[in-house]
Amino acid sequence: MSGLFPKTVPHSFFLKARPDLLFMFDELKNLAQNLLSWLVFLLALTVFFFAFGLEQVLVFGKEIFLPFPTTAHSFAVTLFEYTKATLIPDGVELIVISPLTAFLAQMKVALFLSFIVSFPFLLYKLIGFIRPALYTHERRASFAVLTPTTLLFVGGVLFSYFVIIPPTFRILYLYATSLGATSFFGIGEFVALVFALSFTVGLVFLLPVFMYLASVLGLVEKGFWRENWRYAFFSFLVLSAIITPDGSGISMTLLTIPLITLYGVGTIISSNK
Repeated sequence: MSGLFPKTVPHSFFLKARPDLLFMFDELKNLAQNLLSWLVFLLALTVFFFAFGLEQVLVFGKEIFLPFPTTAHSFAVTLFEYTKATLIPDGVELIVISPLTAFLAQMKVALFLSFIVSFPFLLYKLIGFIRPALYTHERRASFAVLTPTTLLFVGGVLFSYFVIIPPTFRILYLYATSLGATSFFGIGEFVALVFALSFTVGLVFLLPVFMYLASVLGLVEKGFWRENWRYAFFSFLVLSAIITPDGSGISMTLLTIPLITLYGVGTIISSNK
């Protein structure tokens, strides 16, 4: 009876029969190894921002600020307090459902702050991973976008924080005011919404970099961006409507305008590559 049924085929058989799968697994392994140092750095920064804060100390007769372990005035708590003071509309109470919710919210703030700080290192590791597969001019182009990518991402985060999120919150809570309802905002939902919007807009602001790299790598033909600007503008309207949750059209317009500007910049630099 045992001869009627095939034995279990080892995984190595499939890998030898499909060299493309073996190549894919090797590349994924290399990617994981490449990003391991960034991940360790990210986690170390998260712990640091969560558990440490600046304390004023006296050193050789001079008062300076040094990082010390603290839970009440950590970097994450300081950023959260600033975010709360600048973004929560008047008359809205921020509530905590459970102590675990407050802990997770503080951890999310620390993680987001760590991601912003470690973002250039992440880009460097990603470029290092794809670098062997690029031509010489493509390698130069990939490293040339390292600083602009960081600046654009941080600029997008700040633009979302100072320009898009405040009117979005005010508009959303107008609906509660019109109904005569008491306005509350859960701390978990507040942190998640603020940083999700900031992160998304930061990625969207990388548009010129994507356009430039697509042109350098030959993924699009010369003049592609100039010829398809109408479709791009329509896509910006749709994307902005999806990203901004207020439904009034104001936040959508505030996001669409810089995207159009960034598309113009991307078109210019791509044509001069």
